[in-house]
Amino acid sequence: MPVRKIVGKNAEEAMARARAAYGDRAFLLESRRRPASPWSRLLPWKGEEEVELLLYVPDGLEGEGTLKGSGKIRAVSETSDPGVRASGRPDAASSSGDVLRELENLRRFVERLAEKAPPEYSGDFASWAERLRARGMGEALLAGLYEVYREETGDPREKLFRAFRARFAPAVWQGRVGDRPTVLAFVGPTGVGKTTTLAKLAGQAVLRGMRVALLTADTYRMAAVEQLGKYAGILGAPMAVVRTPAEVESVLEEWGRERELVLFDTSGRNYFEEDPGRTMELLAPARAWGAAYAFLVVSATQMPSDLEALFSRFAEHGLDALVLTKVDETRTPGHVLDLVLRGHLPLAYLACGQSVPFDLARASPELLFELFLAPGPAREACGRFKDWDVFLREGSPRTLGR
Repeated sequence: MPVRKIVGKNAEEAMARARAAYGDRAFLLESRRRPASPWSRLLPWKGEEEVELLLYVPDGLEGEGTLKGSGKIRAVSETSDPGVRASGRPDAASSSGDVLRELENLRRFVERLAEKAPPEYSGDFASWAERLRARGMGEALLAGLYEVYREETGDPREKLFRAFRARFAPAVWQGRVGDRPTVLAFVGPTGVGKTTTLAKLAGQAVLRGMRVALLTADTYRMAAVEQLGKYAGILGAPMAVVRTPAEVESVLEEWGRERELVLFDTSGRNYFEEDPGRTMELLAPARAWGAAYAFLVVSATQMPSDLEALFSRFAEHGLDALVLTKVDETRTPGHVLDLVLRGHLPLAYLACGQSVPFDLARASPELLFELFLAPGPAREACGRFKDWDVFLREGSPRTLGR
């Protein structure tokens, strides 16, 4: 197997010797530090170490150390550079274990190359791919989009839009506010904007002539009840504070069927340490009362690994969809779409600013297309959809005033 070792006093010297021996045609498989001599193992406090490089050298390279026709590898003393050391095995065929290890190292190296090297796309899609990568879209999602794009015909931009629609339509929440009373509940960690999201939806509901009421279980955050009470006063909507499932049931029975939409705010918690089930228990009476949907609210600025862990914490608690806030505060919201399309939760709403009630839009393939590909900030992209009906009521116009 064409695998060689290079050693040097430090990394710079080892790399220089590798370049001198094989140019830029060899591939680095592994680098490590090791004792410089057997005495270094006996006297470790002296700190005498050297750097060893494991290289993959394609067949046919000059100076690659293989005696033509012999099948043997030349020893270190036979090279012009004393720092270039070969394996010293007399016959590769007689050391099947070493060969298998070298093959495994080579396989892993090729896999790492495949992961790091993004595919090259042709035509108009190549420039779009660069923009989508800059917006945080992963290679797997990008490749799936390209597969759909290739099957489309016509204008390139129209092809891309149809690919977006085909790829993202299954990842968009399809719930509607129907004839019977509906509860929309918001859960999630602290500071992601649950109360502001609720206020935006409440404002849009009132503008559409809907009969709205507000519930809150957020008794932990200072002034949270007062904040929501001010929103309720402005909207002319009743509000109640609840702490237990029994209180939730009592309030909903009191409101009866007069309120077609109840928006339920919960307290933000550190759900990496606390059980989400305690919060979700509050929603049980709502599901018995009417149509009820539970939304996990997360920020687009959160780390992908944290979002993955958060989704896992809520996986068994009957969430319906995802609300993505602070989209205007990041340039790379694409990592969230990767999680959505992997089957975690469909995307319901995107919040793109602090203005109540209009900096909130219903998720759709059209919105995602504008968000990822249109020039300008995310808030402008969301603003183009501010008149769309965020509730998708049966028989209602898609936009206000139409």
